[in-house]
Amino acid sequence: MDLSFQMERSGRMFRFVSIIETFVELLYGSSS
Repeated sequence: MDLSFQMERSGRMFRFVSIIETFVELLYGSSS
């Protein structure tokens, strides 16, 4: 049962997505 692995993987993916969102927000915020 690798449920913990699945959780860790999705957690890392979510963190990666949130980092990109923050970066995009900063980029568009400073450009406009």
